[in-house]
Amino acid sequence: MARRLKPDIFSLAHDGFYIDGSLAITAEKLDSIFASASLFREKQSGRFDSFGRFDEEAIEWDISMPLIDLFVQGILRKLAITGDISHRFKVIITHDVDRTTGFEPTALVNTFLRMNGIRKSPSLNLRSVLSPSALVRNIERLIEYESSKGVGAIFFMLAGPYGIDRYSSRTDISWSVSRQIVKIIQQGGMSIGLHGSFYAREQNTYLSEKERIEQVIGTPIKTHRNHYLRFDPVRLSSQLEAAGIEYDFSMGFGSHIGFRTRCAHIHKAYDFAYNKASRLSLVPLVFMDTIMFSGDPALRLIKLRKILEQTREVGGCVSVLFHPETFLEHRDGWNWFERVVEMCTDLDADLSGMQL
Repeated sequence: MARRLKPDIFSLAHDGFYIDGSLAITAEKLDSIFASASLFREKQSGRFDSFGRFDEEAIEWDISMPLIDLFVQGILRKLAITGDISHRFKVIITHDVDRTTGFEPTALVNTFLRMNGIRKSPSLNLRSVLSPSALVRNIERLIEYESSKGVGAIFFMLAGPYGIDRYSSRTDISWSVSRQIVKIIQQGGMSIGLHGSFYAREQNTYLSEKERIEQVIGTPIKTHRNHYLRFDPVRLSSQLEAAGIEYDFSMGFGSHIGFRTRCAHIHKAYDFAYNKASRLSLVPLVFMDTIMFSGDPALRLIKLRKILEQTREVGGCVSVLFHPETFLEHRDGWNWFERVVEMCTDLDADLSGMQL
C-alpha cells in the first residue's frame, strides 16, 4: 500500500537528502540534478557558438531521456510514496513568428541570392515575396488546421522596431500586417507570447518589448521565448521576472532533439544572479523544426516519437516549435507538421495548450 509522507520527515544534510531518516538522494546526485536543471553544466563548459549561445557540439551528457523525472519516480516507488502521473501528458505546440511579411528588403535580397544560387540556406520563395499577404494566409491556414485538431498553440511575436542590421527584427508589431496577424491569432483562440529580440539579453529590453506588444494585443503577456534561443542563463531568470514573464519556452536546442535540462516537466528556473530559486517556470522545448533541414527527416521524427514516449512515461509537459515560414520555405513543411500533430494524437497527448 502506498503511503503519504509528511513534509517534516524531509531533511537535507551535507551528504544528501533524507526521507524519513533514510538517505534518498546523495549529495553527488543532487549536484548532478542541479547542474542539469539549472544549466550550470552548460555554464561551466565555457563553450559558445557564433551566436553567443552554448555550443551544442559540446554536449557530452545524455539528453535522450528525462533522467531527473525517472530518478524521482524511482525514489517514489522505492519509498512507496503516492505519486499520481495518471493524467495525460501535455505537448504545447508553439510558433515563432520571425516575419509577418516577405515584402521587405532583407527578404527580397535573400530571395534574389537564392534564385541566383548564391545562397543555399532557406529563404522565402519568390511567390511569397511577391505576395505580401502570403504569410498572413499561411497563418490563417495553420490556425484553421490546429483548431480542427484541438490544438491550443502559442505564437511568439517580435516587438520590433524593424531594422536591417544583421540580427535586427525583420518585423514590427506596429505594422498593419502584424496587427492583422494578431487579430487572426486571437480570433482563432490561440495565445500570443513575447519573442525576445536577439539583443534583449545584453540590453535587457524584455519589459519594453513586452509592453510594446501588449499595447497592440490588449492583454498581458506571460510567456516568452528568446529569438535564436539566445539567452543568458545567469541573467535570464531575473530579467524575465522583472518583465512580468511567468513561463519561458527557450529551454531547448536548435540542432538536437531531447531534454535540455534532462527534465520533462515544467520546473522552476534557478536565478544565478541572486543565487536563489526563481519564480520563473521553464517549459522544456524538445523539438525545433530547423532540425529537419539537415539529415534524414524520417529518422528525426522517429527520435522525436521516442522523446514524446519518454514524456508520456513520466506524465510530463513539453513543447515543440514550428516556424510559420517553414510551411512556405519547404515543400515538406506541412507534411512534417501534420505528422508531428498526428504523432501526439496517437500517443494521446493533451494538445489543448496552457490556461493562462
